[in-house]
Amino acid sequence: SALMIGVYDVAFVAVALELLRGDQGLAGVFGSAAGAGALIGAAASVLLVGRRRIAPLLVIAVVLQALPLLGFALPTTIASACAVFAVCGGAGAYAEIVGQTLLQGVTPEDVMARVFGCLEAERLLAVLLGSALCTALLAWLGTQDGLTVVGAVSTVLRVVASLRLLPIDRDRPSVD
Repeated sequence: SALMIGVYDVAFVAVALELLRGDQGLAGVFGSAAGAGALIGAAASVLLVGRRRIAPLLVIAVVLQALPLLGFALPTTIASACAVFAVCGGAGAYAEIVGQTLLQGVTPEDVMARVFGCLEAERLLAVLLGSALCTALLAWLGTQDGLTVVGAVSTVLRVVASLRLLPIDRDRPSVD
């Protein structure tokens, strides 16, 4: 999820300036759309309350965080770009909450602070890596093709990686 945050930071600007020939303010609009989606995704986390199995929700969320980028393979408008970024932002926020909830459920209490400290360091590195990789890919393939490749490859990798969480979720202890 953090890797995708770095991708979005580059994508907001690239879509605004290169695909839509807009200005820097349009990049801010796309960031706002992702933020609005994130608020909705965070609010939707109330669906976690009382659920025994949450990994399937994480699989869906991580796919929805990348899959909409494939929409940039089609002709792009301001409205369609806002929709893509809103869905990505919402799914990203939901994935973060589900992922951290799952991690809390399987982490021993005596190392919880260290685990989340390492997680935060990893997140910062992943944002940097996502920004750098996306910048290089867009420079090489162009904005439209680059974002399409990011969406396709990231979706496949996310499905494969997140399916490994299903057994962890099955074996974690119940939380009241």
